[in-house]
Amino acid sequence: MTIDATADFQTLRALLADAATEIARLQAENKKLRKEAVTDPLTGLPNRNGMDAITNVMLKDADREDRFLGVITLDIDHFKKVNTDLGHEGGDDVLVAMSNIIKSAVRNADVVGRMGGEEFVVLAKVNSIYDLAAVAEKIRLAAKNATITAKNMEGQPVELQVTLSSGASIIMEPTPTLAKNSGYVAADITMMGAKVKGRNRACLHGPTTKYSIELSEISKLDAA
Repeated sequence: MTIDATADFQTLRALLADAATEIARLQAENKKLRKEAVTDPLTGLPNRNGMDAITNVMLKDADREDRFLGVITLDIDHFKKVNTDLGHEGGDDVLVAMSNIIKSAVRNADVVGRMGGEEFVVLAKVNSIYDLAAVAEKIRLAAKNATITAKNMEGQPVELQVTLSSGASIIMEPTPTLAKNSGYVAADITMMGAKVKGRNRACLHGPTTKYSIELSEISKLDAA
C-alpha cells in the first residue's frame, strides 16, 4: 500500500484551518454574548449588570484618588404619557435621544447607564457633594433645553421636549449590586422626592444632612 504523505498533510492542514476558524468564531460569539450581558440593547449603555461591575471598580479608583464616588439616578418625567401618545416605538426614540443628551452633558470620566424602563444612572468621581450637584444640574438643564425628535404612531416625526427628575448621593461602600447600595437607594428616594415636588428637578441627598434639598437652594447649605 502506498501512503500519500502530501495528501495526508494537506488534509491535516485543512482540518487545522477549519478548527482554527471554528475556535475564532466561538471566541467572537462568546465575546459578543459577554458584551450583550452587560449592555442595554436599545441605547448601547451599560445595563444593571454592567453598572454593578463598574461601580465597585470606580469606588476603588475614587478611594485611591482620595475622592468620592457620586451616584445620580434620573427618571424621564411623564414617560407613561409619552408612550401613550407616541407608541412604544416613539418611546424608544425618546429613550435613545435622552441617553445621548445625558452622555453629552456629563464629563469624560463619568459613566452613564440604563437601569431599565425610563430610569438612567450616572456614576461620577467627585471632590465634594457640591461637584456632584453641579453634574446633576447640568444634566437637568441639558434635558430641559433639548428638543427631541421621535416618531408618532403614524410613523411621522414629531418634536417634543422632555424633562428629567434626579436624585444625587454618595456611595460609601461596595455592594454586590448597585441597586442595593445605600447610596443608590438614597439617590433613588431623593429622585422620587423630586417627582413629588413637581418634576424637572435635581435634588441632593447629603450623607450627613439626611434630607433632600433642591440644587437651586444649594447656597443655603454653604450659609448653614
